Amino acid sequence: TLNVRNSFMTREMHTPRTLLEQMHKAKVKVLALTETGHIKPKAIARLMSEHPKYKIFYSAPPSTDKTYRKNTGVAIILHESVAALLHPTRTVEVITPYRTLAIYLRPAAASVVLVATYCEQTPDKETYTTPLLEHIHKHTKSEDPNLYYAVLGDINDISSPLDTDSPTRRIKEGGIASLLEEHTPLLDMYRVIHEDRQEFTYLSPEDGYRSRIDVILGSSTWFNHPEILS
Repeated sequence: TLNVRNSFMTREMHTPRTLLEQMHKAKVKVLALTETGHIKPKAIARLMSEHPKYKIFYSAPPSTDKTYRKNTGVAIILHESVAALLHPTRTVEVITPYRTLAIYLRPAAASVVLVATYCEQTPDKETYTTPLLEHIHKHTKSEDPNLYYAVLGDINDISSPLDTDSPTRRIKEGGIASLLEEHTPLLDMYRVIHEDRQEFTYLSPEDGYRSRIDVILGSSTWFNHPEILS
């Protein structure tokens, strides 16, 4: 999962083309993007035409819509080997416009749901966190052993002191990370694998402190496969 604005700011990726080239080089088959409002739809369309091995699904504000800021927008890019597994009748669902997007895959007898989300600690956060929580509950309440559910994205929040090197940033009571941890069965996949490791996904341009606010949360079924842990 990758925040577009952060990667461009830190010059890890200079353009959408560089992003896709790096995805190919690293053999990444699924990539969730957030803040895709920073990429013009025409640029995305041109990029995908140049790289036909990838398929993109996105919900981003059109350039004519002035009511949404550029730091909204989510997308999921799939390599053709994964896109071939798309559910035949239910492919994509916009859970919250410009905020949360779900992709449905149907490999063999299993069901895979991949959700890209962008959350902020704003007063109106319930408008997008509530639909996200409802979607998680709807799909995980049956505890189906053949369901593989994952949330990928930028939640702008931390759930452990290990997730930041800032002396002032604290775990927020009622914050998005706490809501996901306390009210859903999803596991922080990075933290399950690396219990004590401290790594970061975001560098604050204001104070230089780092945080791990971009996450992959998954159902426990993912850990039934040893290859996931590698």
